[in-house]
Amino acid sequence: MRILKNIWNYKKYLFLLTLLLFSALTLLMLLQKQSFDTRSKAYVANNTIPIPLCVFSTSTITHQFNNPIGIALDTNSNLYVVDSMNNRIQKFNADGTFISMFGGYGCTNGQFAFPSGITIDSQNKIYVADSFCHRIQVFNSTGTFLFSAGRDVSIDFVSPFDIAVDTSGYIYVIDALDRVVKLNSTGQLVKQWGTKGNGPGQFNSLSGITIDSDGNIYVADSGNHRIQKFDSNGNYLLQWSTIENIYISPVKIISSGNYIFVGIYGYMGNIYGDKSEVKIYDKQGNFINYLKGDYEPLVFDYSSGIAINSTSQKVYVTSSDNNIYQLTCKPPTPTAGPTLTPSPTLIPSILCGHQCNPNDKLIGCEVGTVCMPTRIGNPYCGMITYMTACQNNPNPVSCCMSNPPSITPTPTPSTTPVLCGYPCDISHLCESGTVCMPTRIGLL
Repeated sequence: MRILKNIWNYKKYLFLLTLLLFSALTLLMLLQKQSFDTRSKAYVANNTIPIPLCVFSTSTITHQFNNPIGIALDTNSNLYVVDSMNNRIQKFNADGTFISMFGGYGCTNGQFAFPSGITIDSQNKIYVADSFCHRIQVFNSTGTFLFSAGRDVSIDFVSPFDIAVDTSGYIYVIDALDRVVKLNSTGQLVKQWGTKGNGPGQFNSLSGITIDSDGNIYVADSGNHRIQKFDSNGNYLLQWSTIENIYISPVKIISSGNYIFVGIYGYMGNIYGDKSEVKIYDKQGNFINYLKGDYEPLVFDYSSGIAINSTSQKVYVTSSDNNIYQLTCKPPTPTAGPTLTPSPTLIPSILCGHQCNPNDKLIGCEVGTVCMPTRIGNPYCGMITYMTACQNNPNPVSCCMSNPPSITPTPTPSTTPVLCGYPCDISHLCESGTVCMPTRIGLL
């Protein structure tokens, strides 16, 4: 019986190893020959990985900052940093090389008193929330003052903290009165909405605002631990909670492509204490992933600024340790395996755990494959491995690397299905660190 049991265990592990090799090769061929379907937003035409699936390397931009808060990119990938306690805006190129700066303390035109939020429109005009001067200021790309708004008859701001501009030139500002203020392109009041409270359309300590490609407005309702979404006229659409515990709140929000990036801050446990992470959602508030390093979500000191360059696969995050973190997406490193023909395209209509059949050809799932969790990129510790093998190990990273999680297919679609091409997590019955992809199983 012992011999039979050993043979069974041997076959089981051999199957899992073979499955892993098949899965890795599937990804390799996808990277070499094709991209994911654009509707799945999983891979793009230049064979780069979308930011929600990235594993990032980290470098820093250090240039005499004092509490950098806001951060934004122009159409030339130049980076503008709100150096709040130094009351100035600093400009860098895409590699972090300093170019210029403007500002200085005061409330005359072109000066600042604790500036905070910043955004840049398609014409490279720069919009700054000048908090302690209770106004917004607008500049051209070289830092020349154009106009200001907020200390006049039409609108009287109280410590505006963040700002966003839509494609039609309308300006949206949040301030300390827990409201969203909409201005036209010359700074005249159009409308405002919001009161203190916790109901739909009410706010408690607003901390961030952004606009998606459809013109919808998202605000970080920090005191209520949630994100609220509105149309451009202020009509409430939906909300979702960012809460992991009562001590964590959203502090910054930015839209990029089909994703909403939310910087959260609060108590992260005994290891980290009070720190920040960046969570990624879709436009309906469904959690997708964190910004991740090799082994786990990236953790920062208090960060209230996020900028996304989806073309160069870079993310910039401000931190209260007076650094700007430049995150660069690392390419996947799949291992070789037997020759396998992948599905021609991946479209998010095959759910994790479903087998493909001839009727699925039109939706991009090849006969003989199944959509299942597949590990890609650098291995890092998944939740199952950590909880079962490495939680009490004095060196959990080495433990995770030496005890890679087994990869098994999701037997049936879960109640919260994972679509092909999307990352998995424990709530979807598949392990963190995997991606649901068409994978050949069984005999070829």
